[in-house]
Amino acid sequence: MADLFSVTAPPTLRCPDGTRQIIAACLPRARRLLDLDLHWHQCTPAPSAHLLAGALRSAGPWRIGGCVISVPGCHHTGPDPAAPFAAWLAYLVSDGGASYPPSEQIRAVARRLGALV
Repeated sequence: MADLFSVTAPPTLRCPDGTRQIIAACLPRARRLLDLDLHWHQCTPAPSAHLLAGALRSAGPWRIGGCVISVPGCHHTGPDPAAPFAAWLAYLVSDGGASYPPSEQIRAVARRLGALV
């Protein structure tokens, strides 16, 4: 599978407690990974930005700490998370999506949170 930072499909994070979520943005950080929730730009970083500690392993599905990152529908994962991602994409192309920051602003926020971008 491709490098995690170059996939265009919506990565899904599965945590050790079994919770799953779609990742809006995934950015490298030294020995960590920064992931941003869908609609992260509408709240403060505390509830919407997450640091996953550990080395990123594998070539997909990827593993970091006790978490697994995969692409829905690949490697025996179900397509269920695709629906929230489709709603996210619809939001981005709607008038509401006009408030979504451009790539450089996302990288600037990520750098303030310690990402290596």
